[in-house]
Amino acid sequence: MSRKIGEMTRRVFVCNKQGTTHLVHTGKEVRRHRETRTGCMAKMEISVTETGEWIIHKFNNDHNHFISPSKVTKHRSHKKMHRLKACRSLMYKLRKAVFRPSQISKTLNVLSSSQEENITSQQCSDYLRLERKNNVGQECYEIIKYFQEKAAVDESYYFTMDLA
Repeated sequence: MSRKIGEMTRRVFVCNKQGTTHLVHTGKEVRRHRETRTGCMAKMEISVTETGEWIIHKFNNDHNHFISPSKVTKHRSHKKMHRLKACRSLMYKLRKAVFRPSQISKTLNVLSSSQEENITSQQCSDYLRLERKNNVGQECYEIIKYFQEKAAVDESYYFTMDLA
């Protein structure tokens, strides 16, 4: 970030296995996780020129670990199916039919033509949670409408609402 103009002028991209993990010994037993950092030195630095073009300033492609192109598709950022409009629509309809997220994901994966990209129940839960959050006003309106209709049909039914 340039201090003078407040714009990005340089960017560094590193391998996700860059660096090493540091263990802190506090006298308690240290729980070890699977080692994911290998001290990889692969990185790319880009910077902006005076004309405003981005150029690669430094590039080091020396990885000290095995790279598997087949595993790249397993990364969450590469999964796109759960973002398709038809898929989201079907998720919503199945949820309205009282399916659980695990059942929805299994159903969508059976219907999917892509065998490599499966939808997880967590992705279903995340999408449905977002939908609920976005529809809070609509749900309140539907509840109020329901109670008003019930009060109109049954004279002994009393409905009031406090917005305080």
